[in-house]
Amino acid sequence: MAQENLLNNENTVVQDAPQSPCVSSAGSVVESQKSRKRKFLFKWKEEFKWLEYNVESGVARCSVCPQFKRLCDSSSRVVNGFKEPFRHETFKFHNLSAPHRRCMEALDGQKQPDNSSVAKCLKTMDEKMFFHLEVLFNISFYIAKNNKPFTDLRGLAELAGKLNVEVLEGYTNNKQCKEFIHYIAQSLKEDVVADIKASEFVSVLVDGSTGRSDVEECIIYVRYINASGVKESYLAIAPLANSTALGYLDAVDEEFQRVNMDWRHGKCLVGLATDGSPLMIGGVNDLASKITNYANRITTIHCVSHKVHLSVLKSLKGVSYIDEIDHCLISVYKFYNGSSKRQKQLSETAEVLSAKLLKLQKLHTVRWVASKVGTIKAVIQDWRSLVTHLENVGCGKETDSSKAKGVLKTLKKYRFLRTLHFLHDFLFPLKKLSLTFQKPDLLINQVQIHIKKTIASLEELEKTPGPMENEFINNTSVTGMYHEIQLDEMTEGQKKFECDRKEIIEIGMADVKRRFLKTATDDILTSMSIFDTFTWPEKSLGSFGKEEVTTLVSHYKDLLQHAGKEDIIQKALDEWHEFKICAKTLSSVGLMGKVMKHHGGRFPVLLQLLKIASVLPVSAASCERGYSQMMSLMKNKFRSCLETESLDDLMMVNLNGPPLPQFNPTKAIDKWYFSAKTPRHVRRHKGNTSDSSAFSTKT
Repeated sequence: MAQENLLNNENTVVQDAPQSPCVSSAGSVVESQKSRKRKFLFKWKEEFKWLEYNVESGVARCSVCPQFKRLCDSSSRVVNGFKEPFRHETFKFHNLSAPHRRCMEALDGQKQPDNSSVAKCLKTMDEKMFFHLEVLFNISFYIAKNNKPFTDLRGLAELAGKLNVEVLEGYTNNKQCKEFIHYIAQSLKEDVVADIKASEFVSVLVDGSTGRSDVEECIIYVRYINASGVKESYLAIAPLANSTALGYLDAVDEEFQRVNMDWRHGKCLVGLATDGSPLMIGGVNDLASKITNYANRITTIHCVSHKVHLSVLKSLKGVSYIDEIDHCLISVYKFYNGSSKRQKQLSETAEVLSAKLLKLQKLHTVRWVASKVGTIKAVIQDWRSLVTHLENVGCGKETDSSKAKGVLKTLKKYRFLRTLHFLHDFLFPLKKLSLTFQKPDLLINQVQIHIKKTIASLEELEKTPGPMENEFINNTSVTGMYHEIQLDEMTEGQKKFECDRKEIIEIGMADVKRRFLKTATDDILTSMSIFDTFTWPEKSLGSFGKEEVTTLVSHYKDLLQHAGKEDIIQKALDEWHEFKICAKTLSSVGLMGKVMKHHGGRFPVLLQLLKIASVLPVSAASCERGYSQMMSLMKNKFRSCLETESLDDLMMVNLNGPPLPQFNPTKAIDKWYFSAKTPRHVRRHKGNTSDSSAFSTKT
């Protein structure tokens, strides 16, 4: 009977406690008693000082644990808060739990730092273990930054010990190195994501490839504005569920959700840059169309460097003789690259002829324009040495004498050699254009001026020979002697060359104009060119740019913030008139930063358009560079089974990490230390208490 009375008293609301709205009527109290719902007893707050109860919401929770999110049990209902029924055992169990005790000790440490057990532990770690962890995290950063194997951690720790750096034996295996690098990458990613979120507008660069392990992966970069200006940063590499546009869209979605960014409904994403594959842009149900279906404000950009590559291929594809030239260049490279003996003989021949050799280069399919110019330049400069050496090899009895004769026959043709000189003149401005477009600091409004400059160079080349072709003409006699070597088929070769030259230039200029001056990227990218002050006309500046400003404001109207009541288009036009007076003396380089610093309050709408123009990417070259670094240095033939998560961590450290002298591991150590579900063994295991486990050597 006494036990029953005690149970009834325990489940009865204290009389002098404030009543909750849910028990305001007698009927509700009777119904509550019948259902035997356990109410909150306010006397529990005297027993558990950390307990708090909200009368209006009826939620009880711990007031201490939420203050220490890294130490508490985030899955506990007492930490998150819960409603009736309440049981005394629930709070009693939470009071005795290890995570809650750690949080209470941390609270005591904040109030009385000298007396708390956690403060002593951290103090001990600061004095002894923290230096050990600093050394290990710095070594791990070096390993990731220089693409060393994880197993090097123990060896480098032993080396540090030999140099009288006190390093303990704990946490020096390859698995721990992988874990250290993971937390270093996470700390770096947090900094990048914080900068991205702080940027008013961002653009995404996406590319895909298949690695050595035949896993289809998607690499994602983000272009944004931070304190130092416009920046392109690596964000993630993710495996694709399938190599379709939907697969890429899911990968982008997943990564943005992981960093808590909503590109579909948010207003920050304004641009997307990809290569020209039909899967990405220009095809049916491509990635660009799927993204613009969700947000039509997003401007999709075909990588400009890739367009240059396509223009060169288009101009040379119509001339069949170019294939013969490529075959000869590849044959020369293979003939010498595969034999150190031939390379030595070629060097000796050049020394006798007092000629300076350039290293023969291989034709790359990815960097085709740049590699072809380098290969052509090397063959032109080494031509006399190559011909002399190949003649000697062809006259001998070596097994490769027939190969030497075949290559020599092509090298000595007038048509081949003059075409080679012309191709250098033709490809050089296109190479320069391609390299310019690969710069991450190039703005979209500067594209048109570089295109027009390149077209002007090609038009000049159509009228008169270039410098390399002029050099060939001046050094070739009427009879066809070039550097004291007789060229073959001069008369016939000259006629065929003139036809080839005319066709290459005509097709090249027409394709460049088609791809760049009449781009399908609507009027948006063309309108952005008004922010290039170098192209402003000296006369009729008053009416210049009004149509372009109207186009830009109409397209990005939902993104632009405007405090006034007047029409935003009219506001932008009024700002544009005054902006031209202030900015006509300013260079387009760093224009946005100068306007933000000196005139930001005067041109609020135009400043937002300048920011959008700054973050719109010109090319996806950063993705290509990231893949090249990944395939050649990280996921090479020795590490082809590297997991995607580890690869992502290594790329984050490699591409976004600071130089080693500037690396501060404190944040990464903090994340590593507080991320464990159970306390870290910062004082080492019980079996390793002697100083004999240290790597350091005492002299």
